[in-house]
Amino acid sequence: MGEAPPADVRRNLDRIDQRIQHIERLIDDLLSYVRAGRPAVEFTRVDLEALVCGILEIQPMPPGFKVELCLDVGRSRPPAHRW
Repeated sequence: MGEAPPADVRRNLDRIDQRIQHIERLIDDLLSYVRAGRPAVEFTRVDLEALVCGILEIQPMPPGFKVELCLDVGRSRPPAHRW
């Protein structure tokens, strides 16, 4: 091991180290952003009638309100993603 580098060299090395850490964080953030855009869950069928009825059971209706259900919406498909 030799002598310690002069102060200006040490300062420049510290700057390089800080910039490397900044770029590493930037790359990690970009990778997280890209991964967040990909669907991480599987799509499942939902019984809309059961869902709405369940909500109506736990959420009391104000007096005078009436709810009519017409849930014949047909089948839907998950959105198509182009990666």
